[in-house]
Amino acid sequence: MRTVNGYRKISVFNHDIPVPYVPLREEVEVHLIPDVERDVLEVRVWHDNLMVQSVTYPLQEFPRVHF
Repeated sequence: MRTVNGYRKISVFNHDIPVPYVPLREEVEVHLIPDVERDVLEVRVWHDNLMVQSVTYPLQEFPRVHF
């Protein structure tokens, strides 16, 4: 969960993502979907059960998770 700031953006791993059409200070859900075949990470932002934004970044820009 992230809160939309006064500029209608959220921050995920030092990436500012614009979130249009969401009221200021509202909480949104962030879903991270890795695609290892294309070597990208899709960030989907949801508000009131609607996807309001989707952006794609290279996987190298995000920390790796090791189990």
